[in-house]
Amino acid sequence: KLAGWRHAPRPVLAALQARGGRVLAALLRHGMTLPAAELEDLAEHGAIETAHAMAERSDLTSTATLLLVDRADRALDLALIANASAPLPRAALDLLVTRARTEPAYAQGLLAR
Repeated sequence: KLAGWRHAPRPVLAALQARGGRVLAALLRHGMTLPAAELEDLAEHGAIETAHAMAERSDLTSTATLLLVDRADRALDLALIANASAPLPRAALDLLVTRARTEPAYAQGLLAR
């Protein structure tokens, strides 16, 4: 029903965002515009479902990427590694390389990046 949600009024999007869960994850996957501070807050404190949706975004900040890597979630790490448009700051890369020593699935993506 909200196929044109990008054109929905900001209060409607805010209400959907407040609902959280799958609704918020779907909005994030479809590029809901958020200020950098909000992206970083969700990366640090959002539910894991929200974090997985964020890992697919092209507009992540370096801080948001680092906060997502700090969660130490394998699926989240792999999603970030696969997202070539996500920034990969040195601290995040160091953590992922360390994990790649025991997680062979990380190596291919990290080498490609």
